[in-house]
Amino acid sequence: MSGVRAWLGGVAVACGTSAGALWFAPVFGTRALLPALAAVVVAAALGDAVPRLAPVRPLLIVALGAVAIVAVTGVEHPLAAARDGWVRTAEATWPVRDRPDLMLFVPLLALLAAALAVELLRRSRSPLPALIPALVPLAVAQLYSPASGAAALGAALGFAAFAALTVALHSGARVAPARVALTAAVVVVAAVPLGLGVTAWSALHRAPDVVRAEPAAAPARAASPLDELPGLLAHPEQVAFRVRTEETGGRWTLAVYDGFDGDTWSSSALYQPLGGPLAADPAVTRPLRLGSARVEPVSIAGPWLPSRARPVTVAGAEVLVDPRSGTLVSGAPVAGYDLTWSAPDLRGDEDAPLDGSGTALALTNPPTAMTDFARTAVDGDPPSFRAALKLENYLRTNYKVAAGAGMPTGHGYGQLQHFLFVTKRGTSEQFAASYVVLARLLGIPARLAVGFRQPTPAGGMTAVRGADALAWPEVAVAGYGWVPLDPTGVTGANASPGPLADGGSKPPSVSAEPTLSVAPPSTPAPSAPGVPPVSASTPPLALVAGGGVAGLAVLWLAGVPGAKLVRSRRRRSGPPARAVVGAWHEARDRLDDHGVRPGAAMTIRDLAGRAGDDVAPSLLRLAEHVDRARWSGAAVTPADADSAWSETGTVSRALRGRGLRSRLRAALSPRTLRRR
Repeated sequence: MSGVRAWLGGVAVACGTSAGALWFAPVFGTRALLPALAAVVVAAALGDAVPRLAPVRPLLIVALGAVAIVAVTGVEHPLAAARDGWVRTAEATWPVRDRPDLMLFVPLLALLAAALAVELLRRSRSPLPALIPALVPLAVAQLYSPASGAAALGAALGFAAFAALTVALHSGARVAPARVALTAAVVVVAAVPLGLGVTAWSALHRAPDVVRAEPAAAPARAASPLDELPGLLAHPEQVAFRVRTEETGGRWTLAVYDGFDGDTWSSSALYQPLGGPLAADPAVTRPLRLGSARVEPVSIAGPWLPSRARPVTVAGAEVLVDPRSGTLVSGAPVAGYDLTWSAPDLRGDEDAPLDGSGTALALTNPPTAMTDFARTAVDGDPPSFRAALKLENYLRTNYKVAAGAGMPTGHGYGQLQHFLFVTKRGTSEQFAASYVVLARLLGIPARLAVGFRQPTPAGGMTAVRGADALAWPEVAVAGYGWVPLDPTGVTGANASPGPLADGGSKPPSVSAEPTLSVAPPSTPAPSAPGVPPVSASTPPLALVAGGGVAGLAVLWLAGVPGAKLVRSRRRRSGPPARAVVGAWHEARDRLDDHGVRPGAAMTIRDLAGRAGDDVAPSLLRLAEHVDRARWSGAAVTPADADSAWSETGTVSRALRGRGLRSRLRAALSPRTLRRR
């Protein structure tokens, strides 16, 4: 093989390895990956360009590549990024933010695989072992974001094209073009079923993100926004946050609750660091309207931050998001952030079906009186969105929002029964909690949300105060996702389009004088940084490390035995005299792999005396074949070569009888592959 052709083969191997790493694009985006992966190819080309540096070629490629990757990406702390980036990527929503400290592990993985592939290409007469490292970045990428459909088929065909090019460049004049074409065709034929298999697996399993880290719950020591609601209402002039937006209605959500034990409401929200734009909610198929705002928190308790519908991006702050509810939290104080969001364009579609996959609220021992009351409120209608709206209207019509002194508090069964059957007067806390319990008793998927109504924008920054604090129910509707309702009727013109705009233009009724001794929330934010603590039982994170280890294991388990098989076949091919000597070399290496170290000056008979009684007779007979082939001057026939290899086979079978441990060590040891 000519020097230029060999060099081009190494470049092709590096390109194929980098192309496999491009399958991280769903996680990081193609634009972020391309410069660093191009640096990998350049480093491999430069490191392989000088034949005299072959002894240090792998180290040279890795060193050049590492310097180039750091220079291209501009990462400030490369060691920390290489150590932690894969973990932080697994924790965040995807695509992640366009930051080099997160994606640095991808080009480094491609660099190591490229250096190994180039070395295997140079040390083997067959190009096939060099194809194995190129699969490692591709395989690890599938652990993060499995390819499916046409993408999986494209990956298989792309790898087939890369393999065909490598075979063609490596074969040179020694192999006819027809054989190169046949090899490429075999690779393509093998790759297409592989791609179809990946497609079928992805379809059956809905392409799970294998390494997705287990999200973390909000800090337990943070105050619950639902428990803080009476304190906010008791201080109506207290500024909670300021906002600049063109939106004239809607809600700012702090927390969402979907669990209730009869006394306490709980949330199943699990938070991840918000990466790039948050993907659309798959449950929402209706047209979306977009919104944006500048938010500056002032005195909101705990880690919760005001959010809208489905946040898309947050700029200016490191936040965590629960993708199911859209709620935001932060582990550090936030001075302000720019928020964009999307929401279904509600048009009062009363006949829309309910979403049966909505989170079901488990009710513990609900009072029988509330069950009968729920059926009466909707005239016995079956579960439907129309029944949900009828229940909303019933509470709005027959119950009053508390005003003045002595506003009720609490949201347990006792307080809710007192509200429904005795006073018929309460704050949005009792309205919303009662609605969710009654709806769940009717089989309507509902949950409880706490936050603020959006005041009418006054130009510039608008203050959102304690008087705007609100609790409301949300119902899961097919195509729309979670739809907020308003059983109090206090939102008026500021309501979101759709059911919220129906009826009720009454302004909020809250006391002008504080009547409760509850002080404004002052619970300090957790001291943890913006990344949440991951549960101690983190099997998904373990799978991340397992994925990298698995890639190396596949490379080791397949590459070492495969290289030895290729070497053995090469030794047996060619003229009979060379095949006889190849049999001796094969026997020597197999003994070496099993722990019988041949000295540099040892003859076959010397090694037979050390190897053991089980293999010594075969080695002595093999020595006679080698002597005739090397020194007798007589013609060596194919039968002589077959006889010599038969003795080598006898040696191998005897060595296999030395135990499983010895056999595994011999199969996986790369020691003898270093002998040229």
